[in-house]
Order: sequence, then structure tokens, then C-alpha cells
Amino acid sequence: MWTLSAPDISSTADELRLALTRADGTSIYAPTVAQLAALLEIYSQYDTKSGHPSSLLFGANLGSDFLSVVYDAYGQVQQGGRLAALRERLKAEIPQCPYCGFGEIRELDHHLPRVSFRALAIYPRNLIPCCSMCNNKKRAVVGDAPSGQFAHVYFEEIPPARFLIASIDVSSEGIVPSFSIQRCAGMTDAVFDRLSFQFSRLELNRRYQAQVTTLLQSHRMSIEDAASAGGNALFQWLERARTSMRAEFGLNDWRAALFDGLANSPAFYQGGFRLGFRRRSAAPPPEVVSSQ
Repeated sequence: MWTLSAPDISSTADELRLALTRADGTSIYAPTVAQLAALLEIYSQYDTKSGHPSSLLFGANLGSDFLSVVYDAYGQVQQGGRLAALRERLKAEIPQCPYCGFGEIRELDHHLPRVSFRALAIYPRNLIPCCSMCNNKKRAVVGDAPSGQFAHVYFEEIPPARFLIASIDVSSEGIVPSFSIQRCAGMTDAVFDRLSFQFSRLELNRRYQAQVTTLLQSHRMSIEDAASAGGNALFQWLERARTSMRAEFGLNDWRAALFDGLANSPAFYQGGFRLGFRRRSAAPPPEVVSSQ
């Protein structure tokens, strides 16, 4: 669960003009000076309100024809469209989905849904690069209260403290991490509600758990090598790995949370780690039934 720097909007007016022009240079729609000014004011209000829903962002004063054209212009943000450069600019240098932290960037999500906030269909700061799974699970969600909203990737003021926590259960069934959002120092009720709703809506606990086995397997040799010198040596390795994950991915990335949970689990580093590397026995061959 990451935050990103807000994209530059110095070319927004040029992108809007391009969206209202056909490939042959003819005009799709010629808005009045007042309509253009009103749309740019909606963009400004969006920033002022940190992307939170407001009736001021609906664009009722733009006129239905202009709103429809702006709404349809999002089709030009797709590959091969006149605004494809905007799409690539938003995706540039973002290695993984900021919602989940592991999915491949494939789509752009409208933070405030395009179906409701038509005026914001191509506003760069309402477009969030994300993976297909997160975009599909979020859908056109926007609640009246923070408990039904997503944290804004560009604007949310999240305190620099840990809030994504992983607890580790080590048993005969194996190693099962459980991820959760916990309130941290300086976190407002609104931010906590948004993060909690987002975590639940995207089913991140289940999806993180599915990533854990692959991640631990990728570190298997290092874990077993450290453990060969004893549980304390593995504990020290886990602390170093946790520090490295925080530096590379951020304090509240799922990988940093996982290694923090492992470092806080004596059951793991005192030998339980082996349960994460057990080979599953092969399923018995199907019984052959005679046709006689």
C-alpha cells in the first residue's frame, strides 16, 4: 500500500484540447471559454479537496454535451489513442501496483469513478496506475463517508509510521501470516477508515498470503544458511532483511510487514521456518477402473 507523487498537470490544457480534436485535426466539440474555465476550476477543486468526493466535482454547470465529450475522451487514453502519451506518462517508473504492492501495472483506475464524476474522466490526478485485479475489485466505488472510500494514492496524508502489520502463526499446518491494518500514531479516523475499507475491498490479506510462499521460497537458501548457525543468527538475518525491505519498498509494504512479523516470531526463527519449505506429497494416481 503505497503513495505516489502527484503527476505533473502543466500539460493538462493541451491534453484536453487534443482530446477534443479528431486525428484529422477537425474539432469534435468546441467548448466556450466559460466551459473550459469551469472544467479547469473543477480540476483545481479536485486538488484542493485532495480527491475526496464533492458535489462541486460533478460538473453540472458544464452542460450535458460537453460532459459527454469529456467522458468519452477517456477512450483516447488507451493504447493507440490520441492521449496514449498521457497513459504512458502516468505508468512510467511505477514498477508495481500502488494498491497491492505486487501486481503488474496494466490499467488506470479512476479514483473518483468516471460514471459519476464525468468531468474528471481524463484528469491526470484522478487516474491511478494499477493492476487489473485491484481495478476489478475496486470498481466504481465511492462512499459518502471515509468508511466507504479509498485512500488517495497522490493526496492522502498518511503518517510515517507502521500501520500494515503481519502476525505469524506457526503450526503443524505450516506458516500462516495474517495481515491487518492497525491505527498508528498521528493517523486520523478518516485515514484509518479509508485504509481499512481499501484493505478489505481489495481482499489484501488473502492476496498477500498467496504471495508469501513464493517470496519465502526465493529466500530459502539465505534463510537455511543463516539458520545453520542457530536461531539467533536467523533472527539477525530477518532483522537485516526487514530493514532492506523497508528501504526498498517502504515501511508499509507487505514484504516489509512480513519480515517484521517473522522477526517477531521466535517460533519461526527457532526452527519453525522449516514448515514453510516442506514438500507436499504427490497425490496418489487415480484408480484404474476396469471397463469389464
